[in-house]
Amino acid sequence: MNTSTKLVVGSISVLCIASSGQAKAPSVDTAKSTEVTTKQTSGSTKTTAAPTKATVAATKATVATAKKEVLVQSDHSWDGTKYTHYPSGPPELTMLKITIAPHSALPWHTHPFPNAGYILSGDLTIHDQESGKSVTYHAGQAFAESVDRVHRGESGDTPVVLLVTYSGTPGTPTSTPVKGEKREY
Repeated sequence: MNTSTKLVVGSISVLCIASSGQAKAPSVDTAKSTEVTTKQTSGSTKTTAAPTKATVAATKATVATAKKEVLVQSDHSWDGTKYTHYPSGPPELTMLKITIAPHSALPWHTHPFPNAGYILSGDLTIHDQESGKSVTYHAGQAFAESVDRVHRGESGDTPVVLLVTYSGTPGTPTSTPVKGEKREY
């Protein structure tokens, strides 16, 4: 008959199985950072570990205020179009990491709700189809995307890697291709 013992050390669990009918806990150096307790109840053995007081004191973080840098905060998109509403229904945030090959233009598309992008690397030029406006963003820059306006991004000589966060609703696609175009991603 096999029996098992679970040893918990911080966020690590170890399961020990013994075929002799008695589970044995692995050896743990309790002087360093852990108190181990083994308990036998109705045929089963339970071993748990908890940090010692010295370990808790040594690993306590100092409470401090973080440094904040606003990358983008806007009531309109990069092309000047005002945001007029959020979608109705329960909210769903989606964050994507998008990579665009060098010398590539994405298909023409729209977004149904506000979103913001941050360029990790490369240069991205965004083109608005109707107005012909274009703006280029470089690594380290953020931008507010357009809503319900046909546009596309275009990379330069190097791949573009960007993070985009969408404020949408469950079941609604983050990007919609214009008729006859491929999907953006």
